[in-house]
Amino acid sequence: MWNALFAVAIAHAIGASLDQIRAGLRSFKPDLADSQGRFSIIDRHPFRIILDYGAGREAIGELANAVRRMPVAGRK
Repeated sequence: MWNALFAVAIAHAIGASLDQIRAGLRSFKPDLADSQGRFSIIDRHPFRIILDYGAGREAIGELANAVRRMPVAGRK
């Protein structure tokens, strides 16, 4: 979230329109193309893979919280 907020601030500062900023935010996906290693979600298998560079205890805790909130039919 912080990265997105900073990206919006920088885009606004360099003159991007609100429509351009909105389009950029809408096009972003948590996958290897847009966010390599930062909560990258891969759904190309019969199971979901989540890759994240956990930089510290707090980051790993937040990753675990996010995974706990994800609906799943099988096991995590």
